Amino acid sequence: MAHTQIRYGVLGSFTARRDDCEIELGPAKQQAVLAALMLEMNRPVTVNAIIDGVWGEHPPGDARNGVQTYVSRLRRALAPCRKATEPALVWAETGYVLHGDPTLSDHVAFDRLLATAERCRRDSDLAAAATHTDAALALWRGEPFSGLAGPIIEAERRRLQERYLTALEHRAAIKLARGQHAEAVAELAPLVTSYPLQERFRTLLMLGLYHCGRQAEALLVFQDAQRHLADEIGIEPGRELRELHRRILRDEIEPPLGGVSTPTGRHESLYSTTDFAGLEQEAARPAAEGASTLGESGGGDKTEFQPEVLPSRNQLPGDIADFTGRTGEMDRLLADIPPEAARPTVLIEAIDGMAGVGKTTLAIHAAHQLSGRFPDAQLYIDLHGHAAESAPVEPMVALDRLLRAVGVPSESIPPDLDARAAMWRTRIAARSALLVLDNVADVDQVRPLLPGTASCLVLITSRRRLVDLEVSRTLSLDVFSREDATALFTTIVHDERVAAEPEAVQETVRLCGYLPLAIRIAAGRLRARPVWPIDRLAERLRHPSRLEHLSAGSRSVAAALTASFQDLSIDQQRVFRLLGLHPGRDFDTYATAALADIGIDAAEQILEALVDVHLLEQVVSERYRFHSLVRDYAATLSEPSDLDGDAALTRLFDYYRYAAWAVGTRILPDRTFRVADLPRPTTPVPALVTHHECVTWLHSERLNLLAIAREATKARWSGYTRLFSEILWWPYVTGLRCSDDAITLHFDAVEVARSSGQHAEECRLLVNLGYTLWRMRHCQQALVVLNDAVGLAHGMRDHANAARAMHHSGLVYFRLARYRDALMGYHQALSLSRSSGNRYMEGYALQGLGQVHERMGHCEDAVDYLRQAVDIADETGDPYLRASALMRISDADMRVDRYNDALAHLEDARKTLTPMSPNTLFHNYFSIRIGNTYCQLKQYETAVENFRVALARAERSNDLILKCCAYLGIGDIHRRQGHYREALAHYERALHIAYASGSPYEEMLAYDAIATVSYCSAHFSVARKHWKTALTIAAGLGLPETRRIADHVAGIDSTFLAATATQAAEAHSAEFRRAAGLIRCDLSPSSRATAMAAMVDPKGPDRLRA
Repeated sequence: MAHTQIRYGVLGSFTARRDDCEIELGPAKQQAVLAALMLEMNRPVTVNAIIDGVWGEHPPGDARNGVQTYVSRLRRALAPCRKATEPALVWAETGYVLHGDPTLSDHVAFDRLLATAERCRRDSDLAAAATHTDAALALWRGEPFSGLAGPIIEAERRRLQERYLTALEHRAAIKLARGQHAEAVAELAPLVTSYPLQERFRTLLMLGLYHCGRQAEALLVFQDAQRHLADEIGIEPGRELRELHRRILRDEIEPPLGGVSTPTGRHESLYSTTDFAGLEQEAARPAAEGASTLGESGGGDKTEFQPEVLPSRNQLPGDIADFTGRTGEMDRLLADIPPEAARPTVLIEAIDGMAGVGKTTLAIHAAHQLSGRFPDAQLYIDLHGHAAESAPVEPMVALDRLLRAVGVPSESIPPDLDARAAMWRTRIAARSALLVLDNVADVDQVRPLLPGTASCLVLITSRRRLVDLEVSRTLSLDVFSREDATALFTTIVHDERVAAEPEAVQETVRLCGYLPLAIRIAAGRLRARPVWPIDRLAERLRHPSRLEHLSAGSRSVAAALTASFQDLSIDQQRVFRLLGLHPGRDFDTYATAALADIGIDAAEQILEALVDVHLLEQVVSERYRFHSLVRDYAATLSEPSDLDGDAALTRLFDYYRYAAWAVGTRILPDRTFRVADLPRPTTPVPALVTHHECVTWLHSERLNLLAIAREATKARWSGYTRLFSEILWWPYVTGLRCSDDAITLHFDAVEVARSSGQHAEECRLLVNLGYTLWRMRHCQQALVVLNDAVGLAHGMRDHANAARAMHHSGLVYFRLARYRDALMGYHQALSLSRSSGNRYMEGYALQGLGQVHERMGHCEDAVDYLRQAVDIADETGDPYLRASALMRISDADMRVDRYNDALAHLEDARKTLTPMSPNTLFHNYFSIRIGNTYCQLKQYETAVENFRVALARAERSNDLILKCCAYLGIGDIHRRQGHYREALAHYERALHIAYASGSPYEEMLAYDAIATVSYCSAHFSVARKHWKTALTIAAGLGLPETRRIADHVAGIDSTFLAATATQAAEAHSAEFRRAAGLIRCDLSPSSRATAMAAMVDPKGPDRLRA
């Protein structure tokens, strides 16, 4: 039966070929499964045997499924065509069978050739033995099954490596027997270096040197063997080696009949051992007639060579005297390096990072720490992958240097790349060697230089992430932490200035971007100028041209970055240069596409390429940013005044303007809040459909939009400023965190509109500015701006913006607890809205009126206004108004103890808010209200969960009122559960926030809460003090809480001061009447009874406060 003829390669990487075409074998585990089947070719292999052979004693739980998957893939890969009737891989009764011709596998041919060579040698046919041995060694490409692991593979690998060493021994012995002493010495010299514990090689080398007339050098081989064996394993050389040494000393070995053969070169001074016996007699025989002159060496090298004296095996640069920091990275490099026997293949550690981050410093320091674990050689080569002054070292040149470093003479180094790489792998194969490949350009440069055996460790440094190189571990270096940066600066400067100016030191390392190269240069300059204060250096680094001050001699940050920039393609350089114009702190693919006028896919490819070479950082998925120094460098490469730069910024402004406008129109339904429709830009815009997507985009781009708007104030784009101010008012309505930058933007926009005489737009922008000032708690300034807007609007009979301005004034007055002024503002907004037919603003004015009336305790009026607002919200389709009005109705329900009604209204509000992003102002205060409701219903676990959500949102949005309410709510739960200490701590935090933010209503609530918990814990004088403070605030604001708090004060006084009888009682009665007069009511007898009961009922205040 004819089977598919596939040739398998084992002696190196695992390969399969059909008709000179290589078959793709898939990932390593899949290859290992095929290897297990190939080693039992034409015989069934059970699934359990495959699992044991590939995974060993601890297979994964899905190993059986894995085998089936891999076999299925291999069956397709090995099939010659779809119509094949005899697949190469089939299932038999007991297991899988791989059909094929075993003789077509290189390891089988290797074994057969060596067996034939051995028979020829026993028959004294040395020429034929040499021919077959050379043919066998020519098949050797490197470590068998390179890169694969598994017990069955390890066992076969060890067997083949032993056969390989035996073949090398036999070939050298044959050369000696045929009188080719110089050639034998040339082969044996590197072998004794690579395999120092193989005494056979040393015995053969000593014989070869002796017959070349180099008796003294032969004796040195023995001395080196003695020293090496004693140092490594504490034993003496074997009997045969000692006997040969004795006979050479006494000159008792018979010289060969052909005379002495002298090599053209010298052998190396470092040797290995051998125990091949009885060869001096064979070596003395004359060369056989017609002897083969094949000069191929082991490992597939085709060129004869003569060994030369090796340079020092330790070629590492000096260790770094002031090495600082990198504790975690050093731990990773030094730890978890298993013993050689436990390593399946060469260990490769790749260190990548931006220019100047300290990759070489770390690699060299780590290499010195590891040198004792790799005693045979410690080699270093700078490949100049990113050097502005020189081109990258070609692999041919690098291999030439490495081969000469391990003793191969220049004239013996092969002329082509593959042969050099093969010779390098052979020479380093069994040496315990550490190789530092510094400043690697790319994978193609470094791949030919990699050893193939587990005895070696390779440390690679590169500015590029070598993602397509099979490495053991990758370590991406970041800049220093602030602590490590300060430590390095201190170590270099090392004088009293550091201790005298700690803040200047911190500022300097920050301005250096915590980049080690920049810190070294800056500190070095300062050390060279002992009279400079550190702050003088910091002042220079604050300048936009700080890169000019981060240069010293041949070292500079700019030069290092230039080398990285020059490695980019033309398209990548253009995008990098244009990104330097982006005024924001980060960017995505859409902004990049706008700047460069390219598609999204092209933008993403270039951005990822810049990340791979560490010219960009990826903050989160699909968002990118510069390191601060890289940004400065990029900014030097392009100017906005350039034609390309001018067009790029215009495209960027058009993109952000349109994207923000499109998002805003989806968030707010009010047509009066919208600018005119904008033309779609020529570059791509993200498809944002849902409310959540829109708000998320605004949160991500908030700082960029502000930066873009600031940049637009320049004369070329001043018209954009007004549009950005109008557009960016929307995010603040949705609860986006405001900043002083936002205020600056709106002020700039107002000035642009005012200076251009566009008064209608000026009025509109003043309203936006007033709202932003209110959000930032600049209430008095907000009132001034809104008053200006009202005056301007009335002058132009602009009822829409006059209504908006009055509504916002109501917001400000409500925050200031000036409730009568708030009512006036909302009533005027309502009147203006109705006269202009603005139903949207009418709804918000009604909602404001309901809010104020609820706060003042007029619950029926409040609910009436709020239900009208809900109706308008349903009419206009405004979810914000509807949710806000429903939540205010729940406040009125809570005030009159209708907790279940409150919960129902909140659930209705929740349904309204569900389609929207969960990060709006409405969601934030919904969490507070639902928490308070569940607290009253004694569902404390659910309540505290909502309060904690609100607290987290308050931290993100910097909303102090929200934070204050959350602390009050959590404190209430602790108090109700009897945890008075915890409750007091939360109340005190709330009081501090309320006082600091100028919020009198929340301040009153905090004093009331502290008094309540003090009362519950029997601190009555403290309770009375805080209730009196709360009473003063409540009475001053005209709040309904005044009566309840006055009852508490009266209860304490009437109980504990009863002994003073009439005078004190009259005084307190007068005080109560004064308090009651502030809210135009008298204390009733039942109120007094309730207050008295509270003194003996610890839960009384709960009932009173509720």
